[in-house]
Amino acid sequence: MEQLARDARITTLYEGTTGIQALDLIGRKTASSQGAGLKLMLAEIEAFAKEHEGNEALAEFIGPLRAKAAEWGALTMDVLKRASANPDELGAASYDYLFYSGYVVLAYWWARSVAAADASAHGAAFAQGKRETARPAPPR
Repeated sequence: MEQLARDARITTLYEGTTGIQALDLIGRKTASSQGAGLKLMLAEIEAFAKEHEGNEALAEFIGPLRAKAAEWGALTMDVLKRASANPDELGAASYDYLFYSGYVVLAYWWARSVAAADASAHGAAFAQGKRETARPAPPR
């Protein structure tokens, strides 16, 4: 019974942490630098996409990844612009922004994982397994 009571109390702390991390990402790590870290991440994604743009085996990942990365950049700049007039916009957008950012970065790392599996000596079954696992990763 004591375990249940402790677990019930800690759950609220975990849930609150997501909101704190969301505010930290959009406020301190993004807005305060005018998106400098985001621009570095977007450049890394674009470099990967450019390196593999002729690779038909990765086409199903590269196209959506590029589109969502561009959308992420535009979305960020839009939120920052609105926040300059109303700082509450950062708080309002923070939770969704955290998850959207996570989905784009996750899609990037899955695409990299598929590219690495294709180039590895582990065989076609391994590469196909990576590809199948990565398919749901590109953001909706």
